[in-house]
Amino acid sequence: MPQGLGFSRELAAGKETAQQRREALAALCAGFAYTLHQPLDKVQAYIALHCDEKLTLTSLADAIGFSSAYLCDLFRKKCGIQLFSFIKQVRLGMACHLLRTTSLPVNVV
Repeated sequence: MPQGLGFSRELAAGKETAQQRREALAALCAGFAYTLHQPLDKVQAYIALHCDEKLTLTSLADAIGFSSAYLCDLFRKKCGIQLFSFIKQVRLGMACHLLRTTSLPVNVV
């Protein structure tokens, strides 16, 4: 399992259910400002699904077939936020949701 945020190890260990993870992702996705720009929507979905892993600009760009520089610029122009600021928001949103809906302690999330 890739190194990531603590909650993925807890989920993988079976302490929280896959259903709780799906609910957390659904809550995050509901808050996305979709761009009606299919590649960027794909990036947003990829980030939500992999927010507990190490995300690099290269891996995100490879996921949709854009150069790293073009992806950063396009994301900022179409979404109105820097790509890595968006990733931080997703991770914070996931952590808040998990703290509200699970029994995971803060030091694990």
